[in-house]
Amino acid sequence: MLPKTSGHAAEIIMVRAGGDERIYAGLGGTFTVLADSLCHQQTLPGFDSAGLLDSAFLHEKRLSVIICKQPEFPDLWTVLDVAMKNAGAFPYSGKSPSEFVIEAYLDLTA
Repeated sequence: MLPKTSGHAAEIIMVRAGGDERIYAGLGGTFTVLADSLCHQQTLPGFDSAGLLDSAFLHEKRLSVIICKQPEFPDLWTVLDVAMKNAGAFPYSGKSPSEFVIEAYLDLTA
């Protein structure tokens, strides 16, 4: 059972990057907002840097994202944390299973 937030079901999203995993929770529709921003608008929520997002692919409930390394954003988790929070997802330490997965990769060649 997913946690309730103000009477609305929350979405639990597991984010994997660099061999690490973190869990985020947001209200229903948070994953859709992320998928739309990344796949259709080709932007990371909270960033206006051109060229930061290389590509994003959606397959059912899994989103794969390739982020270009840039000097002003040297840490992949810093970028991901800002993007998740700007999409309305925040760190979650509960025991609910993840409904969605985001796999993020850093492109060092860009």
